[in-house]
Amino acid sequence: MLTTDARDIVNSSGFLLDKLEFYSVSSKGGKRNWSEELKNERTKANMDYIKILQYTARCIYGVRRQVFHEAPQSEDVVERARVCKLMLAPIVATCLKKFVIY
Repeated sequence: MLTTDARDIVNSSGFLLDKLEFYSVSSKGGKRNWSEELKNERTKANMDYIKILQYTARCIYGVRRQVFHEAPQSEDVVERARVCKLMLAPIVATCLKKFVIY
């Protein structure tokens, strides 16, 4: 994925990214808070859009892990899954388009 593609996704998905930051998704062992790292990267003056999407993917993976491997800890698990789906769609679509083009 090119940086311009990542920038377009990030700029058009602010509300969804805000939600992922709010969910406080952490790594499996709980040593890293992916939501916090996403938030920190988004507040930098010189944002790395690729890194933002990497943290986004980690948050999505964390929600998936919670749904399938752990007892959901929150009552809004359906909303979390919906947000992840909406965030994942443009990422996957962009990657597939780039795959076909190149």
